[in-house]
Amino acid sequence: MKCQKCGYSIPEDSEFCQYCGAHLEPQLASETVTTPAETLPPVESASETVSETAPTEPQPEVVQEESLMSRAYRSYISTDPEEKRFFEELLGTEELKNAYLEECEQNQREYDKGVRINFKQSYTQFMGALHDEYFSAPQTSHEEPVPAEEPVAPVTAPIAEKTMVPNSNEKHNFCKKCGSAIDPNTKKCSGCGKQYFNGKKTVPIVLLSVLLIGSIGLNVMQYLQGQEASETVSAQTTQIEELEKEVSTQKSTISSQKSQIADLEEKGGYFDTICKELSTGNIGYAASNFKASESVIVVDKNETNRKFTLTANWTNGGTVSTDYSGYSAWVNFDNDSWTTSTKMTIEPWQEGVTAVTFSNDVDSKTFKILIIVTE
Repeated sequence: MKCQKCGYSIPEDSEFCQYCGAHLEPQLASETVTTPAETLPPVESASETVSETAPTEPQPEVVQEESLMSRAYRSYISTDPEEKRFFEELLGTEELKNAYLEECEQNQREYDKGVRINFKQSYTQFMGALHDEYFSAPQTSHEEPVPAEEPVAPVTAPIAEKTMVPNSNEKHNFCKKCGSAIDPNTKKCSGCGKQYFNGKKTVPIVLLSVLLIGSIGLNVMQYLQGQEASETVSAQTTQIEELEKEVSTQKSTISSQKSQIADLEEKGGYFDTICKELSTGNIGYAASNFKASESVIVVDKNETNRKFTLTANWTNGGTVSTDYSGYSAWVNFDNDSWTTSTKMTIEPWQEGVTAVTFSNDVDSKTFKILIIVTE
């Protein structure tokens, strides 16, 4: 419905117009009653409290070449009686306690970063002594007690009463139940006390609520992202472990292949030795009366009683000598003397190639045989 005085639209259940304050009745518009002059409640002003604080004297700055903890530790481990006496006087003071707490916090920060320090036993005993002094045994103070300050009565200014004076230029709203003016600051009826919407109080509460809900939502999102990241890290850790196993297997294969390559290189060296020996000198034969039954002999390292025949005969007799190139095997004469020939026994020692050269004291003829020892 509309006010019969000012014409503004107002709620149906209103008894007074909230714009002009007119009393609303079902009679004609000419029979309207205006509200009495409004009286606003006084508002108390904030009190002012004056407190006095005693000025504090500035402490002289002390410049130390080393920290208090370092000085205390040095006196603790010293065998000098003067240093021991200094440590006893320093122990229990508030300065050393604060330095000890700072040292503990520093060690904890290093530990949280993953730094692992192996402290000396004397340092551990020193820290244990400080802990027992300040936290296990009853703490004793070496400082003189400071007298308590007397409480100072606060000085308060008298409360001045303030009365709201209506401003003819300011537009007032009126309560729809009692017709009294509504305080524009508190949005509260000055007559019946009904509280209307106060944007100054409600808006901050709404903003705080929005911020709180947003913060909770952000924490939930971060938690979900953390869970996803944790699962990703776990999967990557498993993959890394599998790759490490594969790398270990490949390293073992490479090591085995390197060993095989080394064996092949060693055998390749044997091949070069064989080619060199075969390209020089007489192999297995010097003359019809000075020769061997085999020129190249292959034996196993563990083989025994491997023999060949040496033919060596002259009209007036002679002496046969042997010379070796290599140390994989040697030969023994089965007989100290013979007429035309004798048996020779091969004794293998290790894998390799040995060239045995036979010579005599009758003429300058020589020949050699190759003995190849295998695994």
